[in-house]
Amino acid sequence: MQCAHKLGEQVEELSGMRNDRLRQLEKLRTDEERLCEMLSAMPCDVSAGRVPSTHQLAQIQEHILRLEREKV
Repeated sequence: MQCAHKLGEQVEELSGMRNDRLRQLEKLRTDEERLCEMLSAMPCDVSAGRVPSTHQLAQIQEHILRLEREKV
């Protein structure tokens, strides 16, 4: 029983992390798309439909920062 309880807690934690990453990806994609359209740039190559890693989210954030600098 204790093992099942711990597994349930881990599933909840991982599910929360997944949802947080997907929400963050959605926001970043919106920002990136706006900038790419404005600057005729290509979006960052991160697979859609998958939960992004923290590294992939950081790549998109860095790409957005470069686009913002270019816009200025």
